[in-house]
Amino acid sequence: MVTDPDSGGKSSSVRVPAKCHAKLEQLREQTGMTNGQIFIVAIEATHDRLPELLYPGGRIGGGLFAPRGIRAKTSRDDAETQVTYRLFKADFDVIDQLVIDLAAKSRSHLITAALTGYFFGDDERTQAAE
Repeated sequence: MVTDPDSGGKSSSVRVPAKCHAKLEQLREQTGMTNGQIFIVAIEATHDRLPELLYPGGRIGGGLFAPRGIRAKTSRDDAETQVTYRLFKADFDVIDQLVIDLAAKSRSHLITAALTGYFFGDDERTQAAE
């Protein structure tokens, strides 16, 4: 989908794990891309794997009940950092539709899953080593 850059943009924020924030800053510095542009790259690169990235331990629900991961997260694995980003309204519409289609909990859940998959793949040992 082609978006008219003159159609304006909208700002929002997301909380990302510190390990993703460090990689985000590094990529932003290396490429000159904005946070929003990096989010788009990450979502597009991981689109086929997003269902597994959103719920790495599998999931229940999603029909009659709200979807949820099989294992509840009992502790925070990583500190989080708030990141502001700006996208076109049409981009937010796509993200919101993905949240619905993939039964993500929120935009933040979707973006964090995409960033984690993009930066670290699906190997949790690699993620833990970072």
